[in-house]
Amino acid sequence: MNLRAFQLRAPRAVGLVVAAAIACTALLAPRAAAQSALESIEWLGAEWYANRVQDWTRDGGAIVCRDSRLPIRTAHLLTRRIAPRQDGFAEIALTIGLVGSRADWNPDARPKDRSFAGVLIGAGSDEVDYRLSALVQQVPAPDGGILVVVSDRGEPLVIDFSTDAKGGFSWTLPTKTTLADLAVLARGGSEMPPACTGPFDLSVRVVPGTDGGFDVEATVRCGDDVRKAVARGIDRTLIEGAIALVSHRAERKRGDGWRFDALRFGEHAASASWFTDHPDRAWGPVLACTYTLDRGDDGAHALALVAHFPPGFGGHTASLSLARPEGGDETVPGIAESNIDPESFTAHFRVPQVDAFLGGRYFVSLQGNAAAPFTGRLRPPPAHLTLAALSCVKHIVAMTAWNRQGVWFPHEDLTDHVLRHDPDMLFFAGDQLYEGDISGVDQQELLLDYHTKFQRWLWSFGELCRDRPAVIIPDDHDVFHGNLWGAGGIAAQARDGLSAQDAGGYKLTGRIVNAIHRTQVGNLPSRAPEVDAPIGQGIEPYSCRLRFGPADFLVLADRMWKDSASVMVPDGRCVNGFFKAEGFDPRAADRSDARLLGDAQERLLARWSSERDGAGPRKILLSQSPFAAVHTLPAGRDDSVVPSLEIYGPDGYPEDDEPSADTDTNGWPQSARARAVALLARAHALHLAGDQHLGSLIQYGVDGFRDGPFAFTPPAIANTWPRRWMPRARPGNGLEGGQRWLGDFTDAFGNPITVWAVTNPRSRGIEPRRLIDLSPGYGIIRVDREGACRLEAWPRWADPLRDAPFEGWPHRLGPLE
Repeated sequence: MNLRAFQLRAPRAVGLVVAAAIACTALLAPRAAAQSALESIEWLGAEWYANRVQDWTRDGGAIVCRDSRLPIRTAHLLTRRIAPRQDGFAEIALTIGLVGSRADWNPDARPKDRSFAGVLIGAGSDEVDYRLSALVQQVPAPDGGILVVVSDRGEPLVIDFSTDAKGGFSWTLPTKTTLADLAVLARGGSEMPPACTGPFDLSVRVVPGTDGGFDVEATVRCGDDVRKAVARGIDRTLIEGAIALVSHRAERKRGDGWRFDALRFGEHAASASWFTDHPDRAWGPVLACTYTLDRGDDGAHALALVAHFPPGFGGHTASLSLARPEGGDETVPGIAESNIDPESFTAHFRVPQVDAFLGGRYFVSLQGNAAAPFTGRLRPPPAHLTLAALSCVKHIVAMTAWNRQGVWFPHEDLTDHVLRHDPDMLFFAGDQLYEGDISGVDQQELLLDYHTKFQRWLWSFGELCRDRPAVIIPDDHDVFHGNLWGAGGIAAQARDGLSAQDAGGYKLTGRIVNAIHRTQVGNLPSRAPEVDAPIGQGIEPYSCRLRFGPADFLVLADRMWKDSASVMVPDGRCVNGFFKAEGFDPRAADRSDARLLGDAQERLLARWSSERDGAGPRKILLSQSPFAAVHTLPAGRDDSVVPSLEIYGPDGYPEDDEPSADTDTNGWPQSARARAVALLARAHALHLAGDQHLGSLIQYGVDGFRDGPFAFTPPAIANTWPRRWMPRARPGNGLEGGQRWLGDFTDAFGNPITVWAVTNPRSRGIEPRRLIDLSPGYGIIRVDREGACRLEAWPRWADPLRDAPFEGWPHRLGPLE
């Protein structure tokens, strides 16, 4: 990258050629109303990361912020950082113009929330992952950097965006940040004349000051008028770090925003040394690839691979090439081609026989694009399988700083620890995202909002998936539900006093659900023949069998057909999964006609349980949630109290907890649950699940205790819902030397379970407490060639090369357990 002039050029991926320098002489013309946002968004380029996807686009050589309903939108430059020195200076220049409504330009109108645009400098530090710093937006907090901006009236402003966070919010960033809420360090002292409505030329200059500090100068030019603001004595930590474009609008109207042209760095030689280049941090146009390898009846392996692209690539064509392991990177081109889907922005490749390429590399290219192909490795099926199981990815919990104290993204500590196990395969059990995480749900552009949030998952876990097969299944939050009773895929509609969610079905349209599914389950083998499609409002199921190494997997969707207890058990007055009718006994809530897996998936489970694969002796069911309600709550309370429950030290224990009758778990409906467990027992299958946040190893009961299969739910990666299993009643048959919460119990629905181990929240004194005390982590499952298993639940903070799993693990299962 040229240090002297970095233009806001259009990315080569969209095939636009623009001049080396573009003057901002006109406002962006509004797009035709009939053109959807999916079609109008253009990718900013591999050097940029947009907060949010739907907020930023290209217009020729300019970058445009097109959305103003959230404050302080940012587009981060990934490939360059500012690195202050005690000699020379840093200089950044660009041209900025308003887009959209001009009503707030009336000089007599003085709204409290003033608009501004410019650059953010100094976000993060060398100790903060650059991907985390790329999230800085919306609210100030430590490590947030400095805003150097021009107001809508042409006044230069220097703003401290690293002030202490306010509010203690734990789910979504506040949405009402205004200029009045920000710490202005310096301003120009006067505004431009009313006739000067832009565009504005903004120059940012950082120079060494006195006493080791730095001075930040902002100069704004509009025609012959010049305004200047200088903030002196700025600490180095506030200006060393990431660089971003910033757009903030007072009027919260769709289409309003700012336009940025001709961004330039270090035009003087004395300035060039203040910037560091990081070309390896560019991201795209292929964001990630996920794949599975499935051994067929003939022993040959089929490849199903999905390449993920940013919005803006719908209709383009991608190609897949493969290399044999003995041939290095010498590829066999033209293995497959795929048009990129215009809603999921995925390219799907299926190759029926790839055994000659196992151990070699794959290459995915965007046709007509000069960027280097995305490459990964097709991992050969192992004789002994190591599987990593993960779920429930929360990024922000009580955000206090733009660093690890307040933001868990991109979870590099956890992924580093998972890689030390060198897993052969990955299982993501759901909640790859939470619909309100960081920013609330954008009801007007739901698909782009999904892509904003799913891109964070791709950025966090794409490197794990690059070189190993991965099964990734959606859960309720992935389709923007708090809880999901899919009811056969019908459209959820509020009725009879029930919310849309409690009435059953999907709140999102079938079209959007299918697009979401294509991003997550598009790399699975073909759907099993027992399962007809589409269902309900046109939703495509994905239930299938997959064989890899010594394991024979069955993938089921235990939310898709499940009925709602609010509908099926009206006497219980069930609200959001909990019975509210006074004196109602959840053990009487069973309905023999209530669906859990549904008829088609029960047929599939029955066939799979009776078949044996000689090369895959260990049968493993992969689904979202265990077939039991394995958490407790204070008597008479529902799940809403979970975030406020006390987290005990090693000797603490609540004395009024009872098993929780939560119908979001698969402890209900009992009859359907019993059929599923009996089939799993016939298969001698291990059940792997997620959803519950509480890591647990339980044994299902069929006719009594300890006569059924085992279920392993690894702990959540990160969460705000620290469930626990701490019943006040002692077990009927405790484990020798075990804690009082281990042994034989019945859950709140009367289902017999044996609890072998749990990862209850615990006060550990390890920072950050809001992450570690909730017992986050992951699971490792090791399967030998005979089908015997070793199950491990690992703390997120533990180094697997020197530390131990959670208490109660590892646990060993024989081939037929």
